[in-house]
Amino acid sequence: MAGGLSIIATRSASTFKQYDRHVIFDEVQKVPELFNYLKMSVDENREENGRFVITGSGQFSFVRDITESLAGRIGLLSLLPFQFSEIPAGLRAEAVYRGSYPEVVRTGYQNAQDWYSAYLEIFVLRDIKSLVNIGDLHDFRHFITLLAAQTSQLLNYTDLSRSIGVSVSTVRRWVSVLEAAYVIFLLPPWYQNLGKRIIKSPKVYFYDNGLVCLLTGVTTRELYDKGPMAGSLFENYVIAEIMKNIVHSHASDQLFLYRTSHGEEIDLIIDRSTENRSLKLRKRPHSGHRWFVISKC
Repeated sequence: MAGGLSIIATRSASTFKQYDRHVIFDEVQKVPELFNYLKMSVDENREENGRFVITGSGQFSFVRDITESLAGRIGLLSLLPFQFSEIPAGLRAEAVYRGSYPEVVRTGYQNAQDWYSAYLEIFVLRDIKSLVNIGDLHDFRHFITLLAAQTSQLLNYTDLSRSIGVSVSTVRRWVSVLEAAYVIFLLPPWYQNLGKRIIKSPKVYFYDNGLVCLLTGVTTRELYDKGPMAGSLFENYVIAEIMKNIVHSHASDQLFLYRTSHGEEIDLIIDRSTENRSLKLRKRPHSGHRWFVISKC
């Protein structure tokens, strides 16, 4: 598709008008020349919305180009891996350790490990390295592996820097890169109760459990259920589901954790404009999908 876009983008504006209504342009970050034509076409008819759908997988260059060229002319949508409700009922029990990307769900998780291996090598490592300066690729891969092993845990930048042998500032930059690429997200601490000693470090979560399981070697249901990552994977899956719902529904809810130096902890606080809710997550063997208890703050 990128080759066809290149041909369109290098021809005259009159040629481009053949493709100016109800068209989907995919991987547009590969042909930045296209944005000028899109801008001109939109400006000629500002009354008709939805004439173009443009998609891209390179978060960094894609957002930069469209915000610079099409500011005020676009609506941005972020599409994360499938939510629980979008996965066929017969595959939902596997999603917690096999992941939720459409490509692996669509095939019933056939060759899922191969797909995630390619995703890690091509997008997470190669594409991100081509877009931002991450330094040594071996260290960056080691960093992602350590993050996966620490999913659903407090993020300690100093410990990570010591383990990898890089500076704390480098670790912070790498965390920001993975956040911008929608690989991970951080859950910040809740500071509402100033009368207690609150742990101020965030927790780290991955948007998709499949990548975590690839990096930590959890390849079967038995390894998930009985392995040391069971609780962390379960918590990651539930909180990622809530985050995906917020992003896809454009809700204004904010997510926080609560933990004191005395060990008092709430896994998740959902801060809404009208109320707050707290969630304590517990993995219960053989409990179907009744996975967590919800109580009001």
